Amino acid sequence: MNLHTALSALSEALKANIPVMLHGAPGIGKTDGIESTAAGIKLPCLTEVLATMEAVDLRGLPCITGDSVSWSKPDFLARLERMGPEGVLFIDEANSNAQSVQVPLMQLAWKRQIGPHEIPTGWRIVMAGNRQSDRAAAQRMGTALANRLLHLDIDPPNSQDDVRAWAKWAAGAQIHPMVIAFIMLRGGPNGVQGAPGYQPGLLFDFRPDDANARAFPTPRAWSQVSKIADAPDAVRLHLVAGLVGEKAACEFEGFVQVYRSAPPVLSIIANPAGAPVPTQPGVQYAVSLALARAANAGNFSAVLQYVRRVGREFEIVTATDAIRRNPDLTDTSAFIDWAARNSDVTI
Repeated sequence: MNLHTALSALSEALKANIPVMLHGAPGIGKTDGIESTAAGIKLPCLTEVLATMEAVDLRGLPCITGDSVSWSKPDFLARLERMGPEGVLFIDEANSNAQSVQVPLMQLAWKRQIGPHEIPTGWRIVMAGNRQSDRAAAQRMGTALANRLLHLDIDPPNSQDDVRAWAKWAAGAQIHPMVIAFIMLRGGPNGVQGAPGYQPGLLFDFRPDDANARAFPTPRAWSQVSKIADAPDAVRLHLVAGLVGEKAACEFEGFVQVYRSAPPVLSIIANPAGAPVPTQPGVQYAVSLALARAANAGNFSAVLQYVRRVGREFEIVTATDAIRRNPDLTDTSAFIDWAARNSDVTI
C-alpha cells in the first residue's frame, strides 16, 4: 500500500488502540506521517528511539528502600505521563533494537507496561522501521513480538499518485516551490521500465543492492534540499548531490536554470492578461506554485486570470494550493466565479 493508505489505516488502528508497526524503505515519510496522523486525531505524540538503550535502561535504575527494591521510572515514561492521559507513544527504528530490548517491547505491546511501569490506557503504541533488505541496520523481529502488532507495509513512492500526494504535503510544509515544481516534473518515472529511454522517478530512487550508495533521492532528502535550494550557484550542486546523489542533483541544477527563466510573480499579477506564459511544464508548475503562495484577497482575481491562460491543470493546482494556505480566499468573488466554472473540482 502507499503511504497515504497506510496512514489512513493507522488512524483507524489508533482509534481502536491496537499496537501498530509500519515497515518501509528509508526516507519515505514514515516518521512525519505518524506524527501528523496523531495530530490529525488530536493526540499528542511522544517519539522515542530505543535502539540506543539497553533492556535495563527501560526497566529503570534500582532503588533500595529498607529490605526491598523498587525501580525508578525511565525518563521517557515520566515525560509521557506529564503530557496527559491520552497520546501516541511512537517508537521509531523499532526493529533496529537489540534482541534484548525486543523482550520489553513485547511486554509493552501486549501488557502495556515495561517491567513494573504501566502505560496509561489512553496511550496508543506505534512502531516503525526499515526492511532488512534496505541495509538500514534493521534486525529480524522475533515472532513473539511480531504477533502482538498490526503490521502495515508501505510501498516505495514511485507512482504519479505518490508524487501528487507528496506535492500536496510539501506545499503545506513550506517546501521550496522550486523543489516542489521539480518533483512534480520528475518525481514519477518517464516511460516503461526496460524500454529505451526509460528514466526512473526522482522522488524516490533507492537501490539497496548498491553497497556504495550514500546519498539518494527520497522524500526526506528532498525536504532537506529545500533548505539549500537558494544556496550560491558555486556550491549548490555539491550540496544537493550530498543529499540526493550526483545524477538527481545534476537534473535539479538544470531545472534551476529553467526555473529562473519564469516571469516574476509581481509582473504577472500586474499584467495577468499580457504576461508571457511559459511553455515548459516544469516552469508552468513553478509559476503556479509561486502564484499560490503570493495570492491574497486583493490579487486573487489576477492570479486566477493568468493561470487560466496556462492551462486547466495548473489553474486547479494554483487555486487549491492558494485556498489551502488561505481559506479566507473562498469568500472572494474571484473564487466564487472560479468555483462555478470548475464545479467538478473538490477542494
